[in-house]
Amino acid sequence: MFEIRKIAITYDGREDRLRLVFTDADASTQTFALTRRLAGQLLRALCQWLEDSVVEGVDRGKLAAVLEARHVESLSAVARRREEAREQQPDTDKSPGSKPEPDEPAGSQAGQDALPRLLTRVGLSRRKAALALQFFVGTEPAEARGIFGPPAVHTIVHRLCRVIANAGWDAGLQVPAWTRVRVEDESQTKIILH
Repeated sequence: MFEIRKIAITYDGREDRLRLVFTDADASTQTFALTRRLAGQLLRALCQWLEDSVVEGVDRGKLAAVLEARHVESLSAVARRREEAREQQPDTDKSPGSKPEPDEPAGSQAGQDALPRLLTRVGLSRRKAALALQFFVGTEPAEARGIFGPPAVHTIVHRLCRVIANAGWDAGLQVPAWTRVRVEDESQTKIILH
């Protein structure tokens, strides 16, 4: 089974589908398509899981402040800096004289151009303080899976919100208020993602 390390979410206007490009630890990619209906169901389930997991340690009145996009951006920046620091450390597993393997960035052109397979369902299950996501195509066993903690689920939720809004799919979509951020120069609330 494909173990997800990174997720790129984009909108494919030709197919009117979301495109999910998953990358594993070896920088291999798999591409899947997500329908509007399934994207809305997934977003609501992820939001509910976040609210349930955060409520355990947070006063209910402060929930929106903990879950809003600006807080998530600061958590993501810390995680990004940690990841960059790990990548800059020398690789001690290589034997002397071995050739370095070419790096292919996550969401590379090859992964972006791959023909996506249509996801038919997404399984969610609790794993202690994390959430396990399994992605299914047809009636086959799960094609890909990933286990994500609350900061990663925050990031997925906010990116999913942004892509859904940019696709014009957000009309009638009921999402919690904490996924929305007031834009300073406009009087209208919009869904914004980092």
